[in-house]
Amino acid sequence: TDRYIGESAMANYINDAIVERSKHFVSGKVDFAFLNATGVNGLPVNQNITLANMYQLFPYADTLSVVEMTGREIRDIVENNAKRIYRKEDMKENGGTLDPASFLERGFIHFSKGIRYAVKPGNAPEQNKVLSLTLNGENIDKVLDKKYKVAVGSYLAIGRGSWNGET
Repeated sequence: TDRYIGESAMANYINDAIVERSKHFVSGKVDFAFLNATGVNGLPVNQNITLANMYQLFPYADTLSVVEMTGREIRDIVENNAKRIYRKEDMKENGGTLDPASFLERGFIHFSKGIRYAVKPGNAPEQNKVLSLTLNGENIDKVLDKKYKVAVGSYLAIGRGSWNGET
């Protein structure tokens, strides 16, 4: 459920690993990585992890694309992403109608550790507001025109989950 209602430790770990391993990419090291919520599942807790579990962790055959983005474009994505956060009460286990074990099409994105932000929840997801945002420790207002290399999962790169270049 956490992958839909906020940051997921597993998705963030994977994004951080992508950034770390990107020093070996043909295109060079990236500044950040983005993965969508539906592309990363969890792993069993307190038991051995099998190869089958690894396939469950990544249920789709996504690939990575490296794109160049400005701080302004990243800000726009983070602001739009804040409005895609499902609420706990929307989930089946809390009396809602949404089943987090199924595919939930809203396109929530998880980020690598260089992107830090705080969200003030609204009464509905579309009323959520980003209160603060930093890129590699720098306030977003100071880096709006700075260019960054971003590794993006193919689901996002092709515009799925309503990520088509418009916010």
